[in-house]
Amino acid sequence: MNKMNFDLNDSEVNINDTEDNEDEIDLTPAEVIELMEEAWINEKFAPEILPHKSELVEALLGQISHMEENLRDVESIDFKNSIHQLEVDRLRFLVSSYLRTRLEKIETYVAHILQQEEQRIERGNELYLTEQELQFAKNFSEGRCYQ
Repeated sequence: MNKMNFDLNDSEVNINDTEDNEDEIDLTPAEVIELMEEAWINEKFAPEILPHKSELVEALLGQISHMEENLRDVESIDFKNSIHQLEVDRLRFLVSSYLRTRLEKIETYVAHILQQEEQRIERGNELYLTEQELQFAKNFSEGRCYQ
């Protein structure tokens, strides 16, 4: 499973393709946004649920938090700050829409998705759902969707 660490000090994101950190990729915040936009569009238009991109989501949420802190630190209210706030709102929409699309697919195709995840577990393949999505799918299929 890919792991991504976001370090705000050097403004780069590290993606590790293996547990041993052999294939580490450094990404700029702009590249993280670009990859997240691509993941969102792919998820939105794919008929089936795709492998989760939780590393990108976490990295982007870290960027959003950092941007919001910077906006709070600036006391002046000017056009530039308004533009930055719009960008924060756009990024929040991007993450929300991506996650909402995945949940809608889970709700619509819960039996099929759970069956596929079970097959992936049996074969030792990488899961497409996060732990939280898998728990949501199980609860939803049992009629306990708000627990």
